[in-house]
Amino acid sequence: MKKERVFYYDALKAIAIIGIIACHMSGSFLVKTDIASLKWYFLLALNTLRQFSIPAFVMISGALLVNKDYSLSAFIKKKFNRILVPYIFWAIMLLLFSYLLIRFGIKANVISTFTPQYIINCFLGLTKGITKGRSFWFIWMILVVYVVLYLLNQILNKVSEDANRKMINGLALFFIVYCLIIVPSGMIKIGAFNNTLLFYISFAGYGLFGYFLANTDFSNISDRLKLSKKTVFYISFALFILLFIYSLINITDLSLAHGRLTTFPYFGILTLALSSTAFLSFRYFEEANKDDENSMFMKIKNGKLGIALNSLSKCSFGIYFVHPLIYVFFKDILFASMDIFNRNPIK
Repeated sequence: MKKERVFYYDALKAIAIIGIIACHMSGSFLVKTDIASLKWYFLLALNTLRQFSIPAFVMISGALLVNKDYSLSAFIKKKFNRILVPYIFWAIMLLLFSYLLIRFGIKANVISTFTPQYIINCFLGLTKGITKGRSFWFIWMILVVYVVLYLLNQILNKVSEDANRKMINGLALFFIVYCLIIVPSGMIKIGAFNNTLLFYISFAGYGLFGYFLANTDFSNISDRLKLSKKTVFYISFALFILLFIYSLINITDLSLAHGRLTTFPYFGILTLALSSTAFLSFRYFEEANKDDENSMFMKIKNGKLGIALNSLSKCSFGIYFVHPLIYVFFKDILFASMDIFNRNPIK
């Protein structure tokens, strides 16, 4: 029988892909908007969604992949083929689209040079500019995460259940230390253009942490500390809101101080905490209400919003592949003369 989808995974993935697209779109307009204006603050709030969207997306992948037993052929067929083939197609479409714009003399913020090295960098996501192939880094990162988690599973599947649990808990604790001390202290320097492979591998920590969050009972941590699932939801959601506001305030201060958009790194304790509380909010919103047919959760799940979230989740990679082309078409071609976006960032 076909395994039933976990709704909170779909809902969180849908919100995450919206957040990723929102931060890409808003980032482009931020540089053209007066600093400290109302529009600038609105765009900055959208851009701050990046702080948890990409980590949360990887967490869901980890929750679904870690501790699973599947063959190498099944792994390649299910994960690599499903992502790599459409990715290559859409990367070629971006190059072709850019070539046609140049041929017809249309000025747009897309690829304008076709040297072999630039094309290779475009495919690898090592170029600057979302519509110039930069967004493709995410595809290579998620593929690297899949490989690391597959190799981890080969170890986890060969040890006892107790050793398996201790290993996962130990790795989750190490990832907290990694984000709290190791990366912020400068012991290692990683980034999209600095130790790129290690940067990608590090995201596997978010995948492992997602599995940890999905399979640890936070309502029953010890005999002395027992909480209802609703209480865990309220605590997680309240912490997420507070952390998001704190992130927004600090990003605002940093951006104003530097005179440009400045964000927090992906591997810092604030980003980990923000992503984790978002994950737990979605998880315990479902677990606390799934048995009550009249609850808000069940109304969302069984209603039009639930259908929309499920669809967005299934289409998430497709949305990511195609969004640079749609962005250029609307912003730099269709609405260029009307200047709609610069006047109203909501549109």
